[in-house]
Amino acid sequence: MKAYVSIRSHTTLASSVLAVAVALGGSNPSADAQVPPPLDHYRMYAATGGTPLSQVTLIDQFQTQTTPLSNVEFFLVPTSKNGEPIFDPVPHLTCYGIPTGSFSTTVSVDNQFRNGQTLTVKQPDLLCVPSEKFPQPIPVPLNRDHYKCYEAQGDPVNAIVTLADQFRPETGVQVVEPFLFCTPVDKNGEGILNPVEHLTCYHTLPPGLPVGIIPIRNQFGMDTLDVSSPVALCVPSIKHWGTPTTTPTETATVSPSTTPSVSPSTAPSAGPTNTPGTGPTNTPGTGPTNTPGTGPSATPTGFVPTCAPTPLPSCRTAEKGLLLLKNVSDDTKDRLIWKWIKGQATSRDEFADPTTKRGYALCIYAGTTPLTDVAVSANSTKWSAISTKGFKYKDATGSEDGIQKVVLKGGAENKAKALMKGKGNNLPDPTLGSIPAPVTAQLVNSDTPVCWETVHSGSDIIKNESDQFKAKR
Repeated sequence: MKAYVSIRSHTTLASSVLAVAVALGGSNPSADAQVPPPLDHYRMYAATGGTPLSQVTLIDQFQTQTTPLSNVEFFLVPTSKNGEPIFDPVPHLTCYGIPTGSFSTTVSVDNQFRNGQTLTVKQPDLLCVPSEKFPQPIPVPLNRDHYKCYEAQGDPVNAIVTLADQFRPETGVQVVEPFLFCTPVDKNGEGILNPVEHLTCYHTLPPGLPVGIIPIRNQFGMDTLDVSSPVALCVPSIKHWGTPTTTPTETATVSPSTTPSVSPSTAPSAGPTNTPGTGPTNTPGTGPTNTPGTGPSATPTGFVPTCAPTPLPSCRTAEKGLLLLKNVSDDTKDRLIWKWIKGQATSRDEFADPTTKRGYALCIYAGTTPLTDVAVSANSTKWSAISTKGFKYKDATGSEDGIQKVVLKGGAENKAKALMKGKGNNLPDPTLGSIPAPVTAQLVNSDTPVCWETVHSGSDIIKNESDQFKAKR
């Protein structure tokens, strides 16, 4: 287990850093506003819900951006890590997708896992809005900022923690690589309460249990979320600028916009109810000077998932499967083929959407030991939809880990299928020959906790030589 570096040993951190920010020239919230308590850890659950109809204008430490929002993607719940207190259990965060925008920079963050962790921060991904869970007739003040989350990459921390939130306790949770960095953001001129504390979100393993239907209220109105499994832990962090590598982009148009309404829905039990209403707003205040620059990206590239150190539990199986690995001296003749045929029932939504911001990886294990892995990122050019059933990927050059073709096709029981094919110089070079069984291949993505696998026992293995492995069931 990693040793923790505490940056929150005193509950006065938030008020202290806010006072420093004001002294340095940042604006203080009005006299009516309360100084927010220290920022909590948040357990991130995958979720679905309604879509705000209007654009929002977002100003943070990185850029100014006017953008529409897409569906709810995540629901963040205050959580206790390793027995530490929850400072404010009332404000939750409902995170809506940001479908446009581009950005790139490098920052260094300090948190309980790492001091000076370098993050590569990329395009905007989410707007997380303070929300009340199981709302009462009279709205409860939510003394939290909005957060704008950017895709991020950095080294895994590989820590084991115990978590407890309002849904359930969890032990033995493995915290792996960072994938989001969230900054406090001024939405539509409402200001920022605490410009110093940020959130770094790390993927967690194994996937947890789904929650169910949760009603919420926020500035966009009433909604009913379908909250599924926990996928990450968001950790309070202090940001320092790293070596600047900001990609220049055209400054986005900033114009006033009203508080968005929420699109209606007619089936509360199956999805969002979205009865219009109002929720609390943040007391005006401003954060640090904003570095402008944002614009639509024609072919956004999404985060590529990292394989777990051992096979994940409870992946979906198939009646038929194939795994072929070929590694010869002439790298142009290297090959990889994986097929998952007549699989367990899978919907298109469970594949997530690789045309926007969700990558896929194929993780291969010899027993419980990693053997090799390949991955492709999200991309609006290389990925395309297969009617309403799934997605396909095509790249004749094999520019990403040698992968040229991926098919993800949903269907009923024994009708779903997936495959991945690659060849050439860009494929990794695994060590083959006498690979111990079972050999497991798992397809994972960076959005949902669902995974798909083929497990090949000794009787499935056709070739197990120094230049080729082949198994079929």
